[in-house]
Amino acid sequence: MDHNAKLLESIYENAAMGKESLGGLIKRCQDANFRQAMAEQFAEYHEIQEEAEKLLEAAYLEPRQPFLLPLRKHMDLNLFIDRTSTHMAEMLMHGSLMGIVDIARDSREYTAASEEVQDLARKLLTTEENNLRRLQKFL
Repeated sequence: MDHNAKLLESIYENAAMGKESLGGLIKRCQDANFRQAMAEQFAEYHEIQEEAEKLLEAAYLEPRQPFLLPLRKHMDLNLFIDRTSTHMAEMLMHGSLMGIVDIARDSREYTAASEEVQDLARKLLTTEENNLRRLQKFL
């Protein structure tokens, strides 16, 4: 098993899910300050996803696109119930918490990954942790 490939796939998928969530919420958010905060998070995920993609391609691997339909349906249902910024922040915090769990678990599992890949995983973990702190002010 290639630890680099496995950890990079996890990073790529995590960032893709973050971008998908944020992209859907930015379009529906009425609060300009919250939209700006989400746009900044989106840019961070985009940067991490691009780096993961670049490293995968350097290893002659194709990034695997995550199946996002369940995420979209979950978001639509949640937004049907409540479209407030508070609820959106809560949704994003749940997503970041799941991202923290996933990337921390995968980082521990794929310990033979290169330092460059491990650094990218740490960057994603830090991003997710920062997202939790930033989103608290919108609750």
